[in-house]
Amino acid sequence: MWGIRTAALWALAITCLAAPAFADPESENEALCAQFSDVQASIRGCTAIIQSDQEPGSHRIGAYQMRALMYQRTGRFDLAIEDFNNALAIALDENDIAIIYVNRGNAYTRSKQYDKALADYNSATHHDHGSGFAYVDRGRFYQFRNRIDLALSDYTKAISMQPTGFVFDLRGKAYSAKGLRKKAIADFSRAITHGELEMQRYKNKDYAVGVGEYYNDRAWERHLAKQDALALPDADQAVRLAPAKAECLETRAEIHERLGHRESAIADYLAAQKLDPEVKGAAEGLARLGASGR
Repeated sequence: MWGIRTAALWALAITCLAAPAFADPESENEALCAQFSDVQASIRGCTAIIQSDQEPGSHRIGAYQMRALMYQRTGRFDLAIEDFNNALAIALDENDIAIIYVNRGNAYTRSKQYDKALADYNSATHHDHGSGFAYVDRGRFYQFRNRIDLALSDYTKAISMQPTGFVFDLRGKAYSAKGLRKKAIADFSRAITHGELEMQRYKNKDYAVGVGEYYNDRAWERHLAKQDALALPDADQAVRLAPAKAECLETRAEIHERLGHRESAIADYLAAQKLDPEVKGAAEGLARLGASGR
């Protein structure tokens, strides 16, 4: 399962760092530009801002980035990169510059231009003076490229600048990739602690799902370490906090299966399969338990 998760690091991550520019939209075009749920509407709104002579530079930078992120969602990486280039050309603020380099690096990564991606992440770190996000994204790039020691170094740097549940979880996955179970479990535990504080602070359901994923990661690591009695309560918490995540149900099913809880394992495999018919582990688990026809 970890191989799939590591490969998915870039499949499920476009860092949407441009969004705060329109956190409180002042016009119809800004509201359209910030529409994550409607790609074409977002592109229209962002284009109107970019073409307007009345918009301040900070808004145009945000519009270029948001439109680029929308282009990425539709696989138009050449247009996304062009927009990031335009944003860089007018950006003056160090934090804005770091964000643009990270976002353009992500576009290069997703379009498999890995040398250019790494150059952008390197540039981003020179402009990241405290938040650590540039090191997080370069670390994810290194982990995606299976350069685990470099990923660990970047995650550790990011933690020293701004510890969050997300980066502890990433470092835990990197330790897991090296087979360092105790260090991985320790980092997943730190991720849970930080994540629960963040969940209480921000009162956002997305944080609850994130914490559920941290519990799932610790459950899976304990399962790999043959600590299934400890893994099961973690898996229960993961399913409670992230009930729509098929991988959480799949993790719990595998733990139940090893513990000899046949019916519970079958129920979780079936539930995972219902959420995501492409979950390969669920089909394999049902086959092992002689329940494929259910």
